[in-house]
Amino acid sequence: VTYSPSGKHLAVSSKKGRLWILDPCSGAIELTAFITDGFPGLFTGANRFLVYSPCEDRIAATHGLPCRTASNVVSLNVDLGVLDFVVTIRSVCLTSVAYAPNGQRLAITDIEGHLHVLRANTGRVARSVSLGPVSLQPDAGMAVCYSPCGNNILVVAPRTADHRKAHIWILNADAALVQERIIHGGPWRPQDVCYAPNGRSIAIAFDYCQIGRAHV
Repeated sequence: VTYSPSGKHLAVSSKKGRLWILDPCSGAIELTAFITDGFPGLFTGANRFLVYSPCEDRIAATHGLPCRTASNVVSLNVDLGVLDFVVTIRSVCLTSVAYAPNGQRLAITDIEGHLHVLRANTGRVARSVSLGPVSLQPDAGMAVCYSPCGNNILVVAPRTADHRKAHIWILNADAALVQERIIHGGPWRPQDVCYAPNGRSIAIAFDYCQIGRAHV
């Protein structure tokens, strides 16, 4: 489930790949669509993400495939109620999705330690990079977000050698590595990450309700 940036719409998806856009005040259904490229029922619930584009004209979603070795990224055109594109990524599980602030790029991480940057209008993969081996546990995968200005992409994941430490990568908008850091998270594993609105610090959510903060 996700709100649109303006708060005027609410998107909800089901395990079988149906998506509804609702009026959050009345609950009235504004749009119903399938996000499984015409194959309802072939939707695995292990890795579902929904995210609105900053302009609210698209919704990006991910879902697993029956073969269990690949996952799809789909983009729904909210105005037309049709899919703009479907992109298959060879990954058991996609772990995080984020739009760039200008809505032109879509960053996606997978459980195998890759960052994929897609063109948001076509789904064409602009760049895929391997950030090295990370924890292969579904409950502690990689998380991604853009800086408020869109100049940097931030990725966080549990360190393979020690799950209690968070591995942080800061990349530029073209997915070239700028900085790499390790921070200690106590006995907990990182789950999610976000930038402060001013872009000067980040917050990392760990399991067991632990939250960490770091300057960037």
